[in-house]
Amino acid sequence: MAKVNQARRKFRITDDKFIEASRTKRSFFTEDKPDFILFDEDFDDPFTDTWKAEIDVAEAEPSDEMVDDLTRQLTEIVDEKMELCRGKFQDAKYFIEKAFKDKPTIWHEFGYNNYDRTRRVQSLMVAFMRAFKKVADKYNTQLSAVGYDAADIAQIETLATAMETANLNQENFIGNIPDLTYNRITKYNIAWDTMVKVCSAGKIKFKANYGKYQRYLLPTAEESGEVLLFNGLVTRAADGTPLENVIVRITELSIQTLTDSEGLYGFGGIPDGTYHLSFTLTGFITQNMEVILADGQPVVTDVEMVAV
Repeated sequence: MAKVNQARRKFRITDDKFIEASRTKRSFFTEDKPDFILFDEDFDDPFTDTWKAEIDVAEAEPSDEMVDDLTRQLTEIVDEKMELCRGKFQDAKYFIEKAFKDKPTIWHEFGYNNYDRTRRVQSLMVAFMRAFKKVADKYNTQLSAVGYDAADIAQIETLATAMETANLNQENFIGNIPDLTYNRITKYNIAWDTMVKVCSAGKIKFKANYGKYQRYLLPTAEESGEVLLFNGLVTRAADGTPLENVIVRITELSIQTLTDSEGLYGFGGIPDGTYHLSFTLTGFITQNMEVILADGQPVVTDVEMVAV
């Protein structure tokens, strides 16, 4: 049995959010590069360029949306060719019945008895058109006598070839989708592993610097709950819809973050103490919360925001 390519994504966020996060983390890393090299020589050149190449390679892979779009385009071409083949046969019936009036056995030679079964199946349509052409060649004299000439017959072959090409293009592309998916996931995972390595090192290197520590948190949905000392979900009060890009700020530390597409936010590396969190988003009433962090135990603070 042939081996099936399998790959599992190592992250849950969307590809575009991952690319955005990777480029941002790489930018932070570039600024802090000397500190990283002191921490681990593996981060010395060409690490920065290699990481960029990994991100670029991943981003260049066709997304699921692109694959779906291409599949639809190829399907539309197949449908167009199918319709042309059906139209060609239907138009020919006038001349066939004129040349062979009241001769249903000859009509069946042309495919009358197979057409209903064939007309909706693209793989059968190619064979149908080839057989139609062969019979038309056989009776070319009679067809020509009633106005269906050599050019009309030749077009049957042309349409059959176009139908076959469209069908093969569609089937080949669909058949390659598992490999496309495997390659994309593999390349994204390589870039993901690099980002995780940098963020893991960053959280160790800057554990005494809560400002820089935030730089090396993974996207909230991917970060460990033990790391995110302050975290939570921000939603619209009216219907519970997650709110993205809410500015969440810790007043005492002058640091802030944004909620992600799922309404999640998180801070890490924060010393014990009492803090005031503000939640701000245009079109909503700003929310303020007092939060106490003790013994480094994570605190979950969910917020419902009311529209203005």
